Amino acid sequence: DMETGIVDAVVAGTYLTAARTSCGSALAVQKFCKSLNRLVLFGAGLQAQQHVLAIRTALSLDKIPYITIVNRSATRAEELKHELLERGWVEECHIALLSHSSRIAEAVRRADVISTCTNSTTPLWDDAISLQTSCVITGIGSYTKDMQEVPYGAVDQCATICIDTLEAKSVGDLKHHRLRDFQLLGQVLQDDDNDNIPRTGPVFFKAVGTAIQDVLTADAVVQRAKELRIGTEVV
Repeated sequence: DMETGIVDAVVAGTYLTAARTSCGSALAVQKFCKSLNRLVLFGAGLQAQQHVLAIRTALSLDKIPYITIVNRSATRAEELKHELLERGWVEECHIALLSHSSRIAEAVRRADVISTCTNSTTPLWDDAISLQTSCVITGIGSYTKDMQEVPYGAVDQCATICIDTLEAKSVGDLKHHRLRDFQLLGQVLQDDDNDNIPRTGPVFFKAVGTAIQDVLTADAVVQRAKELRIGTEVV
């Protein structure tokens, strides 16, 4: 309960955490991405699937034109590819294994949006690859100083670095950039003036998560469940 702090409900959180995390990325994409043709997705788990759904919804797209799934194993990537095509969320979908460095490089160079949804401790693509000026990167996998998904060279190219909480500044992706300016996503979303600022380079949105998002998401679901009379009431 948001007023008393007393437990109001117990909710299975795996799916909800994936959904609210991907929605943070989708809001950043909605704010900074003017046109999405090519999405590069690192990872093929639930987070990756939810990122496709959230970004597609945020941009009001019937289908995302082109997705490249980059993953360690082909099996899970193939499963996600099949799911995305079967659900009609994407027009065209291709797979590149992490060992396919040349294919990854080509996909990253042409990407409008890059979403990293892994638990990697090393950068996912080569440091020297140039990004499109309009590219938006959303990074949600690395949440400690020892983890890193996005290479420092890519971060250096970014004209804007947006974070969900101040704790995001100390993770592996950004610990190299402590002295640079950061914007909090919440402030960016409230500031209409940002819409009039010319883009001078790529944008990096870095999220590590915050419990208040879980609480508010769960509360919304619990209230909806009560309306629909779903769930078990314990007296």
